[in-house]
Amino acid sequence: MRTRTNIILLMGVAGCGKNAVGEPLAVRLGFPFFDGDDFHTAEARQQMADGIPLTEKQRVPWRQRLGELLDDLTIRQQRAVLACSCLSRAFRNELIGDRSDVLLVYLEADLETLAARLEKRADHYFKADLLPSQFEALEEPEADQCLRLDARARPEVSIDRIIEALSSTR
Repeated sequence: MRTRTNIILLMGVAGCGKNAVGEPLAVRLGFPFFDGDDFHTAEARQQMADGIPLTEKQRVPWRQRLGELLDDLTIRQQRAVLACSCLSRAFRNELIGDRSDVLLVYLEADLETLAARLEKRADHYFKADLLPSQFEALEEPEADQCLRLDARARPEVSIDRIIEALSSTR
């Protein structure tokens, strides 16, 4: 049972709004915000910009850096919001482990909605042509393991739902 949430982990495929929800949520809560994309190497970002999905082997250093971040936050009992795809069950289990202070928030939407968003997004290396590979890799979390939110909702609606969920766990 989660007694106090210190880390809010927003997960989902590209374009689901992890940053659009996470950044203002962090501001509203007074928590630091971390974008999982910032933990990729420059080479990995370039590969994705070139339309080539990363292999699991290429994701290992990224996964390790994110794990180190969560370890550090936990040791310091620092509260934070982290936006990270966390597509595989194994990665979520590895990242969250037995931490009882993490609230996993799954922002879900269909491929067509997210592809349309990514087509409009000009300031990011991840383009719509890689989206099918993310849906192939996605292992949705069980309903009892996360707060499931409709990624088509306005970010403010999702933020309010997350804050409501936080207040019910205190």
